Amino acid sequence: MKNLVHSIARLSLFFSAFALSTAALHAELLYQDSFTSDGLAKNKGIGGGMLNRTIFARKWVDDGNLSLSTKGSHFRNRGIAYTKQAWKSANGFKLDVTYQIIGGKGGVGGSTLSWGLISTDTDLTSYGKGGVSEDSTGYSPFGDEDAEALKVYSIGICAMAFDPDIQGFNFVNGSTVTVLDRAGDNTQFPDASPSGSVTPSGPVAVSFSILSNGNGGASWTYSIDGTTEASGEMASFDFSKEYRFAVYGRDDNRHVQLDSVTLTELTSESSLPKPIKQSALIDFGSGTLMLHHDK
Repeated sequence: MKNLVHSIARLSLFFSAFALSTAALHAELLYQDSFTSDGLAKNKGIGGGMLNRTIFARKWVDDGNLSLSTKGSHFRNRGIAYTKQAWKSANGFKLDVTYQIIGGKGGVGGSTLSWGLISTDTDLTSYGKGGVSEDSTGYSPFGDEDAEALKVYSIGICAMAFDPDIQGFNFVNGSTVTVLDRAGDNTQFPDASPSGSVTPSGPVAVSFSILSNGNGGASWTYSIDGTTEASGEMASFDFSKEYRFAVYGRDDNRHVQLDSVTLTELTSESSLPKPIKQSALIDFGSGTLMLHHDK
């Protein structure tokens, strides 16, 4: 019995060490900003500052948070903010954002809040024609399907949208939007209903990772407030491109803000654990016991 206890203890240590080694995340911090009123173009954190593009009547500012304030007038009011710098990774990225819906009036209506990574193929300094005409372009580069938004190469989160079919995790390949996951299976973003009343959300932490599979495709996963909403595989993703962080907002009746943004380059072989079966033998003296461990 004493030998059995010692063997089980050693086995437990083995599996603990194995779990830590396979789940360990080796990464390099590329960009971090908690928006401490140092100005949008400045950043006391890592990776430089951001720029604002007022597409129509909406401006992102650093007022202690990255804020998009509303003043009514029109549901096509919109703006985009993006990092001055861009980054490339052959392995993958992890993006962590904390945001809040501060308040507003009415239903979601034309409201959109989305963010993610967009390739430098798109010149964001001139993104969007502006105006409130029916044929105006330059809507969300993370899921909308106007002529200009479809030309971007991006991957990101749509946390709030008039169209609930794009609320989730989306990939745009320069011509087509692929909804990788429509949120709501395991967890949902606050203020999800287009006809619902506005309720301040409090801080919401959203994280996504995308990791090269070495064959032109990628694994991905994303979570909302620590709950994994979904994960999956992409047949293709271009890791040879350079990507900026960008956040897009459209609204005329609510105030949203980002509290913090952290972009990390993934450099480990696998930061998205896959099922792995391990076996071990325990010697009882008169026989052996084979144990299997699934991770």
